[in-house]
Amino acid sequence: MRYSPETFTHNQLNALRIITITTSSISILSCLITFYTYLAIHPSRKKFRHQLIIFLIIFDFLKALAILLYPILSLIKNTKQIGPRTINFLGFFTAFSTEGGDLVILSFAIHTLLTIFYPTQTGGLYIIRYYIYVLSIVGPAILASLAFINNVGYVELDIWCYLPERPIWYRIALSWGPRYGIMLAILIIYCTIYFYIISQLKKLENIQTSASSGNGNNNDFNINLQIGNEEKLKLRYK
Repeated sequence: MRYSPETFTHNQLNALRIITITTSSISILSCLITFYTYLAIHPSRKKFRHQLIIFLIIFDFLKALAILLYPILSLIKNTKQIGPRTINFLGFFTAFSTEGGDLVILSFAIHTLLTIFYPTQTGGLYIIRYYIYVLSIVGPAILASLAFINNVGYVELDIWCYLPERPIWYRIALSWGPRYGIMLAILIIYCTIYFYIISQLKKLENIQTSASSGNGNNNDFNINLQIGNEEKLKLRYK
């Protein structure tokens, strides 16, 4: 299925493609620098949160690469000469990497929530990290593959390849629906973390107020209690 909107003039399209190539190249270069930096970190200092971040960067690298290739091909040869296989290939990896990055961000938020509420019991999502890795790959791959139902696949959208505008349920079910759901979940998670931290800080403030008005023994007791509460607030990532 080919989608050929005449939204921009030829010169405007060329300008947009050059901008896309430039920004994608910067993203790819940034990812490569980050990969090198990650490899330079001593293995003993690498935590699960670092692995999630590098997983996110891998998805960003794939997306930047897919978005880079289409405008290059469009500038080298006429758009009509780009075959449907190439369009579907680039569109698949664009959708796959986008959804994969969203899932990793959600996993990072859940991991943060668990490490704050249960700092010593669970270690966040560390104990099920391998399931998280598999889900972050298989889930986006399934969503990206469902676009080929009824031989629809992916189409050209001016400067990149992605899901078509029609039928509209394709984008709702395979792209914006999951993304808005993940966005809402992340918002709820971080609001919960924020209000929890605020409540704990108020408790510590009350302890300090009580300690300042008590005698020496009470001060020692309250200070020890304060230190214990501060330790519970630390993020103990694995």
